[in-house]
Amino acid sequence: MPRTKESLSYFRRYSKFYLKDEEEGSPLICWRVEATDWISTPGILEISAVEYYVNDDEDDLEKKIAGALITKPIDPNPEVEEGTPQIEGETFIKPRVVKEYHLINPPGRTYAWTTDVDKKIVTINVNPKDRYHIKLLWNPTYSGQFVLSYGSYNKTIVVESLL
Repeated sequence: MPRTKESLSYFRRYSKFYLKDEEEGSPLICWRVEATDWISTPGILEISAVEYYVNDDEDDLEKKIAGALITKPIDPNPEVEEGTPQIEGETFIKPRVVKEYHLINPPGRTYAWTTDVDKKIVTINVNPKDRYHIKLLWNPTYSGQFVLSYGSYNKTIVVESLL
């Protein structure tokens, strides 16, 4: 196939695609890219692919698009105007991994960091000299959700499954 910016970005190693021979009446077959070669022949992208399994949950079989049914999670936190105090850090985290959060554009007054599920959260570090930073660990090995607060400023944090 022609070497274009689009073909190079789509046909990466382990990406999947579908092909069907309309004339032969063969079933729809899923292929997974094992290797690409854009160096040997200038302007041409060669692909080595192996037959792969069809994933009914992730692939749109009607449109023949691999991964089309995968949805991205929606951020539960509202947009905040620039310059307004807000808690910065990852919204989607994994269990048993230490994450750092800090308040940007802090107000003149200091508050204590709190969560709505204290028994599941382990506070790793709060520097007494810099109370606007905190490190947290979601201790259970299962997923969940909690709200991290600094005074009246809140951030909802979603703990995803380990899978």
